[in-house]
Amino acid sequence: MFDGTVSLRSAANNTEIKKIERSSGEPVWAIAFGAARSTVDVLWQRDSNIQRSTFGELLVLVDWGQTAGFYDLEGNQLIREDKKLGYDPTAVEFFNYGQFLIMCGSNRQVTLYSREGTTLGTVAQMDTWVWTVKARPNTNAIVVGCVDGTLACYQLMFSTVHGLHKERYAYRENMTEVVVQHLANQTSIRIYCNDLIRKIAVYYNRLAVQLTDRVEIYRLITERDDGQLEYRLVEKINRAFECSLLVICAHHTIVCQERHLQCYDHRGLKQREWLLESLIRYIKVIGGPPGREAILIGLRNGTVCKIFVDNPFITEILRLKSAVRCLDISHLRGKLAIVDETGVCTTFDIRTKQLLFQVLYKGF
Repeated sequence: MFDGTVSLRSAANNTEIKKIERSSGEPVWAIAFGAARSTVDVLWQRDSNIQRSTFGELLVLVDWGQTAGFYDLEGNQLIREDKKLGYDPTAVEFFNYGQFLIMCGSNRQVTLYSREGTTLGTVAQMDTWVWTVKARPNTNAIVVGCVDGTLACYQLMFSTVHGLHKERYAYRENMTEVVVQHLANQTSIRIYCNDLIRKIAVYYNRLAVQLTDRVEIYRLITERDDGQLEYRLVEKINRAFECSLLVICAHHTIVCQERHLQCYDHRGLKQREWLLESLIRYIKVIGGPPGREAILIGLRNGTVCKIFVDNPFITEILRLKSAVRCLDISHLRGKLAIVDETGVCTTFDIRTKQLLFQVLYKGF
C-alpha cells in the first residue's frame, strides 16, 4: 500500500492473515512470491543474518525508500536488515525456478540478485526508467518494459565455474554457493558464501573461492568414516583479482591474467610472477612437495610449459600446432594428454616426447 503496509490475506475467504507494517512508511511499489528452494542437502549456513527458513516460500517486497524486504508467508521478516538498493524500484520478479530475483527501477537497469538479496550483476542497461520486468516460466528469458515504450527480451546464460582434483570436485551453484563432492564416496557439502562466486580451485584438502572483492581459502577439517566432508575458512586474501584462471596449492594461490601468472601466499603477499610467451589457456597443479608444487601450463600458441611454485624459471615441454584447450598427466607422470582447439586429443611420452596416439572428439 502507499502507506508502507502489506496485507496478507487468505485466497479462500479473503480474511487478513497478517499485516506487515514497514517502519519507513514508504510506498510499497511491488511484491513477488517465490517458491521453496529445490535444494534440500543443506549442511552448513555461514551467515547468521539469513535464516534457514529462506529456503522455504518467500515474499519479497520493494518500496520507494529504496529497500527490499524478505518475509515468509506468515509475515515474519526472514532477513533482519532490509536490502538497500540505491534506487527507486518499480518491479521485482523471481526467476529461474525461484533461485534468483530480478529487480528494476529508476537506475535504468535490470539487476540480478540471489534469492537472499545478494547483488550478482547487471542484466541490462536501458536509456530510461525500467517500469516492469517479467520472466518467462521454465526458461532463462526475461522481458523488460521501459517508460519510453521500449520493450526488450533477454536470454540469460550462466557459465560453469568448477574445480577438480583427484576424487574431489567443487562447483558453483545458484551463483553464491559452492558444492564440494567426494566422487568416490558420493558425499557432498554445500558452502554458502553470500557473494558472487567468480572462480573455484581445489587441491587435496584446500579449497579457494574467488568472490567479488576477496579470495577465501578453506581447509578440509575432517572426513568422517561415513565420508562426510567438513571445510573451515582459514584464510582470506582481501584483494579483488582480475583473473581468467585460478589454482591453489598447499601454501600458495596462483592467479592468471592473459600471459601473466602471479603467485601469492595465503596471506595475500606476492611471492613471484611469470610472463609466458602467449595467452594462457589452461593451468593444472600436478603435485609435489608443499610449497614446491609443479604446474603444467597450456598456451594459445600450442606450447606446453612447466613451472615450479618456488622457481622463477619456465621449462618448455613440447609444442603443438594448435592452441591448447586442456591437458592432464598420467598417474605415474609418464604420459601427457592434450586436447587442442580442433578437438584432437594427443598423448605423448613425456620423457621421449614421442607421439603415442591421437583421437578426434567431435563433441568438443
